[in-house]
Amino acid sequence: MTGNISVATVARKRTLYLGVVDSNFDIENDIASGPYCFLGREEQVPEWRSLSFVDAFNNKEQIYSSQKDLLRLINHLMPGFAAKLNARHGSAYSVDFWRIIIFPWALELAQSVWTQFNMFTKLVAEYSNEAVQVPLYRKVDPWRFHNVSNFMTALLNESGFNLWFDSQIIERLAPSTWHLYEAGTVKQDKSIEVSPWKPGLARRIKLGLGYGDIIGTRFGGPLLAVFANLLPGSPSNHTIQPEDDFNPDKIFPRLFLDILDEMMDATQPQSYGDGFQALVQSAERFWTRPGRLRLGTLDLWNDGEKIVAALSKEAGEKLVICQHGGGYATAKFHVHTTEYEYRNGTFITWGWSDYEGSDGRFVPLPSPALGNVAWKHRGHGGQLILVGDPIRLRMLRLNAGPLAGGWVKYCEESRDFIAALPDGVRNRTSFRPYMGTATDISSSYITDAFPDVPLIQDDFHEAMLDARLIVLRGPGSTLNYAMVAGTPTVIVWNPDMWPLEGKAESIFQDFYGCGIVFDDAEAAARHIESVWDDIDGWWQSDMVCQARQRYIDRFARSDRWWWWRWAAALIKLRNTG
Repeated sequence: MTGNISVATVARKRTLYLGVVDSNFDIENDIASGPYCFLGREEQVPEWRSLSFVDAFNNKEQIYSSQKDLLRLINHLMPGFAAKLNARHGSAYSVDFWRIIIFPWALELAQSVWTQFNMFTKLVAEYSNEAVQVPLYRKVDPWRFHNVSNFMTALLNESGFNLWFDSQIIERLAPSTWHLYEAGTVKQDKSIEVSPWKPGLARRIKLGLGYGDIIGTRFGGPLLAVFANLLPGSPSNHTIQPEDDFNPDKIFPRLFLDILDEMMDATQPQSYGDGFQALVQSAERFWTRPGRLRLGTLDLWNDGEKIVAALSKEAGEKLVICQHGGGYATAKFHVHTTEYEYRNGTFITWGWSDYEGSDGRFVPLPSPALGNVAWKHRGHGGQLILVGDPIRLRMLRLNAGPLAGGWVKYCEESRDFIAALPDGVRNRTSFRPYMGTATDISSSYITDAFPDVPLIQDDFHEAMLDARLIVLRGPGSTLNYAMVAGTPTVIVWNPDMWPLEGKAESIFQDFYGCGIVFDDAEAAARHIESVWDDIDGWWQSDMVCQARQRYIDRFARSDRWWWWRWAAALIKLRNTG
């Protein structure tokens, strides 16, 4: 490390904490860089939720602008990456090939560096005239991420990696009035054993068929893949990499670009380096045919399967990527899907055919997953279910949803909603924590305040079908399922945290007008109290039914005979470029 750094411990001053606070933390004097500094220390500093954390961006418009600029930046860097990696491996793969493999890693890293760069820049501006001490952490050995999934785990969850990550940025931004000192070294977490990519028999059969899963179907998807294999077609001439006239220095500070370049060198997964040839050898076992439709989802975080897709694209196959959840075309910010899934080929949606700011090739078809629950609401349970979202305090991705202190506000609003419910409803309220992936705070933000509120941890779809009413905090997958199932639904949300795409915003205005969406917890609670004794009277009213149908028509189509619609679409797609 360089700059104004000493090794000796300094006298007690205002301290900037990059990681979890210790017993010396003084809430009146010290600075926590983010709410992640209190994970596991909530009881030690019970007042931490009252702190005002610095947000990297001033408003949602700045986030949207940054998203577009970062996408152009990573696109600009792709040809250079391709040339460098081809030289390393003695290969001549196209830019599209390398783009399919490395784009998710490069974009995730760029967003994280830019977010922290902006956040620390604001902190520096606020405290530049004060004598702030900053403990920095260095890594003796290089980072060795086996694959992009290993990298993402570190980015979200490994304290040592994040201490090093933030140290690299703040060291370059700190003013001369601050005192930087080496607090120690960090070690890479070796607890996660990464085995070579060896898909099981069932997965190998699917990949051999050119199939990567369609959510909601067990047998229908593979049968469609067999059908797609029988269709004749001409080789793909689709180019993924866009034309570029972007000059990064006109948009981004040179210091940020230099830091990003260093971070890319330091964190590149081994699956693009020493482990690449082994993955290619495994992927080459799956046959390809020019013109064949390769159908299903494309896992951004599975390097082995991305190489299979990249080789198939290189061989002239056509990628047909399928929607696999909610949020698509509703959220204004959907950075990875906008540039990666939409651009890589044809994208099959759950009903929508256009998305603001994207020229993707969209094909609306009924969702087999939604068809599994269509109009099956029973309401026998008679309970209200509040549904939680994944709270990831180190998720620095520029998607719709809270960042930094926004998650603290999200938790407060959830508690405010339960507190505002009348006793007769509150006594029949349960909480469903997010169960899909790792989350920094699962249920404690509810159960600590309301220990009498039971948790639902079993099959949520069954609980949703039995619920009298569900309450959501944002427009994710559950909203699509609930609308199609016919489950009465209320959304309590902060529109500044979940900005909407233009056409979705128009539909949500209808939701506001009929009592489905509220941006005030107490108003939502009053509405629920007013309709609780006659939920169906409200939910089946003409205004609500019209608003629901408008949403379903665009975002949540289903059809019992969905495979016929899909087969007809595949016949047409075989002739696309």
